[in-house]
Amino acid sequence: MTEQLAAIPLPESDFRERNREEFGFPYKFSIMMSVYNVEEYINEAVDSIINQNIGFEDNVQIVFVDDGSQDRSGEICEEYRERFPQNIVVIHKENGGLSSARNEGLKHVEGRYVNFFDPDDRLSVNTLSRVYRFFSQHDEEVDVVSIPLYLFGAQRGAHVLNNKFKKGTRIIDLRREPNLVQLSSASAFFTYASTRKMDFDTELVVAEDAKEILNILLDKFCYGVVHNARYEYRKRESNFSLIQSAPKKKGWYIQSLKLFSMWAIETSLKKCGYVPSFVQYTVLYDLQWKVKEASDLHQVLSQEEIAEFKSLFAEIMSHMDNSMIQALPCWPEYKLFFFRMKYGRPPERLLKKNNLLLLYENTDIIHFSQCSMTVEFLEIEKDRLHLEGQYVLLGCTEQDDVQFCVQANEQEYLCTKVENPKDSFFVWDEPLVQKPRFKADIPLDTGVELYQCQIFLLLNGQPVRLNTWKFGRFSPLSKAYANSYYLNDGWALSVRGWTLRAQRCRRKELIQREKALLKELWDSKKESNRKAAKARLAYFILKQQIKKPIWLVSDRIMKADDNGEAFFRYLNEHHAKEIDSYFVLSKDSLDFGRMSKIGKVVEPLSFKHKLLYLLCEANISSQADYVTDNPFQSFLNPYRDIMAKHKFIFLQHGVIKDDLSGWLNRYNKNFSGFITAAKPEWESIVNGTYFYPSENIMLTGLPRFDRLYHNEKRWITIMPTWRKYLVDGLNPGTGIWILGERFLNSSYYQFYCGLLSHPKLLGAARELGYQICFMPHPTVQPHLELFHLPDEIEVYGTDTSYRDIYAQSDLVVTDFSSAVFDFAYLRKPVLYTHFDKEEFFQGEHVYTQGYFDYERDGFGEVEYDLESTVNRIIEYMRNGCQLKEKYRERIDNFFAFNDQDNCKRVYEAIRGLE
Repeated sequence: MTEQLAAIPLPESDFRERNREEFGFPYKFSIMMSVYNVEEYINEAVDSIINQNIGFEDNVQIVFVDDGSQDRSGEICEEYRERFPQNIVVIHKENGGLSSARNEGLKHVEGRYVNFFDPDDRLSVNTLSRVYRFFSQHDEEVDVVSIPLYLFGAQRGAHVLNNKFKKGTRIIDLRREPNLVQLSSASAFFTYASTRKMDFDTELVVAEDAKEILNILLDKFCYGVVHNARYEYRKRESNFSLIQSAPKKKGWYIQSLKLFSMWAIETSLKKCGYVPSFVQYTVLYDLQWKVKEASDLHQVLSQEEIAEFKSLFAEIMSHMDNSMIQALPCWPEYKLFFFRMKYGRPPERLLKKNNLLLLYENTDIIHFSQCSMTVEFLEIEKDRLHLEGQYVLLGCTEQDDVQFCVQANEQEYLCTKVENPKDSFFVWDEPLVQKPRFKADIPLDTGVELYQCQIFLLLNGQPVRLNTWKFGRFSPLSKAYANSYYLNDGWALSVRGWTLRAQRCRRKELIQREKALLKELWDSKKESNRKAAKARLAYFILKQQIKKPIWLVSDRIMKADDNGEAFFRYLNEHHAKEIDSYFVLSKDSLDFGRMSKIGKVVEPLSFKHKLLYLLCEANISSQADYVTDNPFQSFLNPYRDIMAKHKFIFLQHGVIKDDLSGWLNRYNKNFSGFITAAKPEWESIVNGTYFYPSENIMLTGLPRFDRLYHNEKRWITIMPTWRKYLVDGLNPGTGIWILGERFLNSSYYQFYCGLLSHPKLLGAARELGYQICFMPHPTVQPHLELFHLPDEIEVYGTDTSYRDIYAQSDLVVTDFSSAVFDFAYLRKPVLYTHFDKEEFFQGEHVYTQGYFDYERDGFGEVEYDLESTVNRIIEYMRNGCQLKEKYRERIDNFFAFNDQDNCKRVYEAIRGLE
């Protein structure tokens, strides 16, 4: 049978009639699509079906179910029906969800084989022909055929369950390979007869696909796989927020366990008299997300519901075999949690050959020596080896004595415990894992040529050698290459197995080490490794020719006009002879021309940028994202030793008033310099859970403060921040945030619509000669038409400089924005409006309150409703927007400096690091 099954030149009606006569079906395939708000993607999806080499018009039916779409999706479906009236059915219904739409669509399928295709995905051109060929050869043996699933869009790569295709096209016997499960109905094809028993559960939040597939597979215990076809699953940016929102729904917990997990167990017992291993594995695979992604149960469930959920989970686990729990592709701590839920008690311990084992009923669960140990920081300075690591400690309690030691050439050095309140992790209030941190400081005698270091866990005095190492992002070594090394202060660090080696290294040895690494990179024949070899060679040649320090400076890669630009201007005006500086900015940026006139600009992620990044002594940015921090992205292993030598200075893009330690802590960012502008801000970082040495936190003032100026125009600027819970995600095609369904009914939208069109406020502004201005958050900018603003409101565009807004405004009205600190630095009044304070501070927004209290520390009044906000703005206008003495004193006490020498102080602080 050839790939082009539609090559015989017969009229299409003859093909359908032949299919009907021969098989009882007018079509070989029915593709059922549940359609909801996918106008941007549906054409690409449908065209991938129309272009199938099996011959669309002769062999394929499409059933569209428009599930109450609010965009043009339904119209597009109708357009396709007009083009192919014999092949396409369109059903329009009220929104009822995916399961509801599929159940409706199943009433209209007429194909011999059925697929449930998502209308933003794609099929490879040969998919249907190859699946049909397989079914033709094995029609009596299987009811389900699966094809590989690959992600594209916001994420790329093969799906984690694609291991079933490693042995090629075949029939999988689930009695022999129970872990090769099929969960997706989109990447599978079903016989028409098997779909007659389908009834997708409309009450399930997740796993509705897996439920129907399990019900079919329980008949024959096997299914087919076709390895040389491809289902391409679009991963949208907005999908991340949807996935994250599922654990915040009650149905994700008790209802899911009852309608899927318990259903699978009870159905298996009824059909088979036992629970087959592949059913157990499918249930466990779903249950792991209840552990990995669970929210705080108390935020979702009542105390009684929590007890019911845990009890139901334990009952389900009692039906799971130990071997199936062990087979799960998840971290050991999750497996141990499953065992604890199954047995209702901690594991047994057994000391065996310098190793500690955790067991349940003689089943080895965990070997302590193989638990993950991460070396997070590693450096040699002044003949001392500094090491800091973290260990995943399982099955222990607070009563256990946990210590670590480093054995270096038979000499033992007891490690110091690093206090970190985030070292213990819980799931559903149950202890999951401890991750103690430790550090060691080991003196190196220059008379000794080689130190060999091993790390031991001492649990209640019992030593366990740690054999499973990995290196954190900031470690200068990599286990990806056998010849990875790090040189500093005349010592070379390398790793062999579970032994860290510190060896005296002179120029000759250095050349030999580098040659060995370059050879390993080149001999791998991977293009990325060969590029790395060239880059390293260029680095070593150019490093000898550098006459003055190279500093990279940046703001966002598409926009300047922040602390980076201000500092870059200062460098070029005052220190061009001492510092060779480059500004990292895209050529597509509107600021590129302006910045090119100031100094040298380099394209982000270009080869030149990456080479300069290796050569620079300081990388200085107002942003802490992965592009400015590391242009090599995930491919950093060949450069770790070089990257460890330069310093990352975080200029910030605003004064920190909230607790951002979860993002900006040392273990996540590792700043060499952390710029601050206010005394309480500096104290909150030094004394908070950021874990930096105090000398890394620099109280200098923000560079952009130097460029602030006065040019008041009697403007009142309303400048709100955003609420993350009002968006559904990012549209990857346009880069525009998608507003959630809650937006138009939100207090945020209602308040600002009311404020910007308030007759009393607008009348007072006209009377007193003020202009009301609106600076919407960038998230809102593309949706301004929703606000129906009066003509007299001046709206700032995205290209407006905040610096100019601060200069021209007499009063700024905000809710929780940190942008107003610049305005206060000019000694101008601020007004806060906290109309949704409870909603904002109770977890709806991504916000952890810090040291700053608006009532106690704010630079203006705090109002809590629309009318009081309007009255307060009018009061300020009547008083000429004068800053009240009370708030002037607060501003003076808050900022460490009141001058235009902030750039100078930042420069001196960075030079001081040298």
